[in-house]
Amino acid sequence: MPRIRSDQIDPFLAGARACLAVLPGVATFGMICGAAMVAAGLSRTAAIAMTLLTFAGTMILLFSHVTLPRIVQKGLRFVPAAVFTALVVPDIFVRSGAIQLGLSNPKAAAALVAALVAWKTRNTLLTILSGMAALHLLRLAVIG
Repeated sequence: MPRIRSDQIDPFLAGARACLAVLPGVATFGMICGAAMVAAGLSRTAAIAMTLLTFAGTMILLFSHVTLPRIVQKGLRFVPAAVFTALVVPDIFVRSGAIQLGLSNPKAAAALVAALVAWKTRNTLLTILSGMAALHLLRLAVIG
């Protein structure tokens, strides 16, 4: 096990002291998330485990000197896209508890418009605006 030099401890302690300022907010957020999970029907054990696993991700800062194997680094590149997809797809394609893939689903049609704009222009702002405009117009057409 490598020894920690004294010149490494001072910056660590300075960083730890700087983090203390946000600790009350982070702890409050953790408690709110835990209470919401219990209210949603999860057991207290599951809520605590999920909270610890979520906030344990910040522990990676302590191990920043560790180099991950190349295959793990390659796999981790896909995590943001996978998480984004897991959050967005159910909101777009699930309506009233059933999967709705047709164009009668305004969110699916707007997502298709936004995806096409993103693919053609690679412009984030234009993608967001076109998706929002398409959803608004499609909802007006369905309601009106």
